[in-house]
Amino acid sequence: MKIELRGVPRIIMSNPHSKHGYFAWPTSVRLQNGRIAVGASGYRLEHVCPFGKSVISYSFDNGETYTRPAPVIDTPLDDRDAGICPFGESGVIFTTFNNSAEMQRGFNQDNAYVQSYIDTITPEDEEKYLGALFRISNDCGVTFGEIFHSPVTSPHGPLQLRDGTILWAGTRFDDIFAGIEVRRLDTESGETELIGKITSSDKRVV
Repeated sequence: MKIELRGVPRIIMSNPHSKHGYFAWPTSVRLQNGRIAVGASGYRLEHVCPFGKSVISYSFDNGETYTRPAPVIDTPLDDRDAGICPFGESGVIFTTFNNSAEMQRGFNQDNAYVQSYIDTITPEDEEKYLGALFRISNDCGVTFGEIFHSPVTSPHGPLQLRDGTILWAGTRFDDIFAGIEVRRLDTESGETELIGKITSSDKRVV
């Protein structure tokens, strides 16, 4: 993964000594403590494979150097686009989503290595982890809590308004053609409340 950040050097995430060296779909933010955090889906084989882990990397020196990418969300499925949302004095929301085992199987029909891994994914795994997921940190990303599910997904996750409200505008994971929902996120419970919708037909907020 290579991205450009204004005013800081280029960031490179890699895993050169392994087949699992594909990193993609990054998000970058500056945290409350001044550190730069970069999220991505990494340790993959390619664009569609079941090995993705949603990882985070930090810079303590304004982008001169970065920590090795560490998984924040690593389910049996292909955890993809990583979003990062700082909130409050030290809160961080880290988001991802994934695809079903069936979808991944279809994209990798000729890869026995991938197929053998997909064979290990159980219906219980999918019931527990399939969807849009997020974890919350209250110490600027040092530790993260339990995995929550979100009804909506978006590449970079939610954002904090000036009044402290956390809004998440995204596509419903279970119906991508239903329009964009806007939800208020409670960082204590992990629950979201629908407060508006942008329909795909007339683009009006209702």
